Amino acid sequence: MPNTASERQLFRISLRRVLERYSRWVEGSRHLRPLFTTDEEFDKVIHILDPLEFELMLQSRKYKSSEGCALAALTVGKRNDYVNTDSQRMIYFRRDLFSERSAVHELFHFLTHPAFTEAFKGNIDVDEGFTEYFTMKVIAPASDPALPITPASVAAAAASASAGSAAPSARAPEGPKSAYEPFLRKAHQTRAFLKENIIPMLIENQRTDSLKKRVAESSSSAAAAAAAGGTGRQRSNAVSSISYSDFTKRAYFAGDPEMIKIIKEQWT
Repeated sequence: MPNTASERQLFRISLRRVLERYSRWVEGSRHLRPLFTTDEEFDKVIHILDPLEFELMLQSRKYKSSEGCALAALTVGKRNDYVNTDSQRMIYFRRDLFSERSAVHELFHFLTHPAFTEAFKGNIDVDEGFTEYFTMKVIAPASDPALPITPASVAAAAASASAGSAAPSARAPEGPKSAYEPFLRKAHQTRAFLKENIIPMLIENQRTDSLKKRVAESSSSAAAAAAAGGTGRQRSNAVSSISYSDFTKRAYFAGDPEMIKIIKEQWT
């Protein structure tokens, strides 16, 4: 059975929600173009299958439904996705489990930078943990950003919404979610540790190195001027630095090697 009009509409609503929050990070992705053209092009990329078809697809690709989010959906790319800038990813959904929540989750897999995917290849907990982290930012945007988002907190938001005291967007995720809880918790813990401990240390080290370089350049310039018989004009060259702001987004969406490195060092 091909994708239906209502299924396409649901997926495009999910896509709009992702882009409303993360467009600056993903708008240049080569994978997005077919989703904004004709239904025919859309259906070459997004495949919503009946349960038996979905299971046969998993078997043909040697996946198990217990791996990551493959119970409800699977995002796939060519083996050379990391180096081939022309390759196109595809998403397969199991029709009876297809929902806005599963669509948002798979869209983040779909838009992950291939450098991030390559760096954590085989580490399902990293891939699923950060994918679910971004998913919950879209699914439960009313949650307190200072607190870890858990199924319990999402359920509370849903209860509040049903009572008419919250925005409609603050609703509980649909479909299976229990498999993500340990991954999501680890992603929150890793981000918190990096943000509170590692990033400040790296920034301080960067400032110290920058100051040392400026002092060395100033001394060298003064010595050269004295040797030439005059004070001359002292000049301090700008010292390049690494920005650690938005480190999670820069790793996941932009494939920044430095940001990927610090996450990898903490996750192992």
